[in-house]
Amino acid sequence: MKKLILFLLFPVCFHAQNPDFNSVEYGKLYTGYIQHDGRLQNQMINLVNKEATSNDLETKGSPYLNDRFWKATLMDSDENIGDVFVKYHAVAGQFVFKFTQLEEEEPKGLIKMKNVWLKTEKYGNIRIHSLIDKNGNYQEEYLFPLYEGSAVNLFYIPRKDFRVGRESHNSMVTDVPNIYTENFQHYVKLEEDDSASYFKVNNKSFKHLFDRSLYKKIRNYLKEEDLSLKKDEDLEILFEEIDTLL
Repeated sequence: MKKLILFLLFPVCFHAQNPDFNSVEYGKLYTGYIQHDGRLQNQMINLVNKEATSNDLETKGSPYLNDRFWKATLMDSDENIGDVFVKYHAVAGQFVFKFTQLEEEEPKGLIKMKNVWLKTEKYGNIRIHSLIDKNGNYQEEYLFPLYEGSAVNLFYIPRKDFRVGRESHNSMVTDVPNIYTENFQHYVKLEEDDSASYFKVNNKSFKHLFDRSLYKKIRNYLKEEDLSLKKDEDLEILFEEIDTLL
């Protein structure tokens, strides 16, 4: 792995004056961390969802969590591979990354493996986790941490959906544009669970997840601290309290 790290980091310095980031030779150096599924690569890098090409309507929003690349540390298990610049494709649930901020370097899809994860200041440690989605299906997806404790963890997926617009058929009605909409999903993982489970943030979900005594304490704490289940910062405070009660 030490040899791989040197190969990964050295070309950034070596090609700094006249880089050819799209060359086959250069790309081979990052093979271990590049997603080579061409179909998925196109979905991530082409910014527009394929439905948008079926009409000439304006498209509002972006499939990415952030339009700009942001700095992260690429980790392989416990090894620090180096700093990269990433964007999260919130429709595909994938990351694209670059080793520099130079425009001529093409983004590459980050391989989706549990041992490969990102350490960030903005979003914490982003890892692949096993989860059960809202339809009861088992998946492995990137989960963004909201609260990580000893007995309970709260995560979220910053999902986005693409909605196809509608073209008007007369001058009295305006076009409805294509749009990317946020559809963030929360997941809870208890210490004894192997997987995180979809958690719709409402009173009913808390009542279903915890026993009657703990649920009553949660309800009282929400009222006493005047917390809102619609605010992530309040959810973090609430789950920190729940962690002490479990």
